[in-house]
Amino acid sequence: MKEVIINGYRVFENGVVLGKRGDKLAWYDNGRGYLITKINWDGAWKTKALHTVVCEAFHGKRPEGCEAAHLDGDSTNNHKDNLKWLTKTENRKQMYQDGRDVSGINNANCKLSEGLVRTICHYLEQGFKVSDISRKMAIGRSTISQIKHKRQWVHISKDYSF
Repeated sequence: MKEVIINGYRVFENGVVLGKRGDKLAWYDNGRGYLITKINWDGAWKTKALHTVVCEAFHGKRPEGCEAAHLDGDSTNNHKDNLKWLTKTENRKQMYQDGRDVSGINNANCKLSEGLVRTICHYLEQGFKVSDISRKMAIGRSTISQIKHKRQWVHISKDYSF
C-alpha cells in the first residue's frame, strides 16, 4: 500500500493517517459526514479534514480557491483515487450532476422549510415589501432579500415572478 510522509505524518492511500509517533490518529465526524481532527500542520495546530490531508499528500498542495472533492460522493471514502482538487463551483456542479444537491433542505445549515420559502415567494409575487414579510414571518430581511434576488432557494424562487 502506498504511503506518503507529509508534515511528519504517514498518510496511506486508503485514507489512514499515522501520527508522528506511529499511532493511528483519531478522527471525529464534524456533523456533516466529514472526518476532522486537530493536527500540527505546517508548524501550527489546525483543524483539518481527513480528505484534505489525503488529497494534499497524494495530489500536492491545495491550489488557491480549491477544495478536496470526493469523486464518488461518499464522504467516508477517503482513498486517494476518490479525491481531487476542484474549485468550489466545480465541486458544487459535480455534486448537482451526481444528484447530491446541497441546496434547500439538503443543506446542513438550512433553517427554512420549502413551504416557508414558497410562502415568502408568494408574498413577494403579490408585491409585499421585504421588511413587511420579515416582520410578519419573523425571518431576517437579508434571507428574504436573498430569495427575492434569486441568490438562495433558486430551485423554488425561479418559478415565481417578482
